[in-house]
Amino acid sequence: MKLKIISLVILFVFLASFVPAYAQEEIEDVEVEQVLEDTTLPEDEVGVTPDKAGYGLKIAIEKIRMALAFSKERKAKLALQLADKRLEEAKLMAALNNLEALQRSKDEHRKLVQKAKSEIETLSGEDEDDLETQVELESELEEQENKVGDLENIILIKTKGLSEEQRQKLLELVESFKTDTGEVKVKIAGKKQEIKIRLRAKGINETEIEDKLEANVERFANHQVDQSQKMFDLASRTIEKAKSSANITVSQETLEVKAKAETKLNEAKSALTNKEYKKAVELAHESKRLSALTIASIRGLDKDLIEKRLENLKEFTEKRTELREKLEVKVRDRLKKIEDDDEDNNEEEDELEDNEGSSNNSSNTA
Repeated sequence: MKLKIISLVILFVFLASFVPAYAQEEIEDVEVEQVLEDTTLPEDEVGVTPDKAGYGLKIAIEKIRMALAFSKERKAKLALQLADKRLEEAKLMAALNNLEALQRSKDEHRKLVQKAKSEIETLSGEDEDDLETQVELESELEEQENKVGDLENIILIKTKGLSEEQRQKLLELVESFKTDTGEVKVKIAGKKQEIKIRLRAKGINETEIEDKLEANVERFANHQVDQSQKMFDLASRTIEKAKSSANITVSQETLEVKAKAETKLNEAKSALTNKEYKKAVELAHESKRLSALTIASIRGLDKDLIEKRLENLKEFTEKRTELREKLEVKVRDRLKKIEDDDEDNNEEEDELEDNEGSSNNSSNTA
């Protein structure tokens, strides 16, 4: 009898050791998968992926399309459109944990954004059409930044069966995507401001052009805030499920990350209300990243890695602010120079008029 009791106790302890694993699986539910699937195109829409035969042919055909593009503007737009396709491939490969294929998408993406950057540098930027082109390119880069964020969220939340080394390698690829996309965005922003300065010097009101495109920016900002809200709601529900489980402890660090996500989300909503659309998009991205980190921590992401991602987010935000401030200083300096040149020109014109008037008076006297 005692032997049977001892055997039952051992069996109970053995089975109890699996409860945390089962509880963890309950949190990894279809709701998480659904939110992430919303950010990833189906394979049939992405087309031939880097892990398939025929991908090289796909890239070769795209190069022919690029060569046949008839203008620098068209080449720049096409390069960014194709770079966007590489991001869609990368998100799908990340969801499948295919590191090698993701690396290939990343390499092709870099080539395309560098091509776009070189074409943008040579654009003349003399009229309203050029400004409109730059605004369109900037909108494309905003969308790509969002997709890079989605790629990071997929890696943080969805990937399973990866070692920390593999996961770190994936996140390093994300950083590379961010750097490449960010460099082009800065170049576009600078070019856009240069065109504005030239238009202003010509007496053209460039804000009228941006007003026409503001509706698109507003829609994009609204969409990003909505997506951020969905991710935050998912993070909140994930925490509640974890709390209801006796076998999962929600750390104070996790709750703090969630609180930061909520703060950024509320700031994004305020920016949206104030029609600060670019600011709203940036804050929505930050909130979504923080919500993803909250979910990832519940799903077992290493604490040190979470801290690294938080530090990375902070550095990225500071760098973006620094670049924006430098660009604003550059624009102010250029505008001041234009104003000074205008004053000098006006003084020269006044002098000429005075001289002409003096000459005419002298002639009349004679």
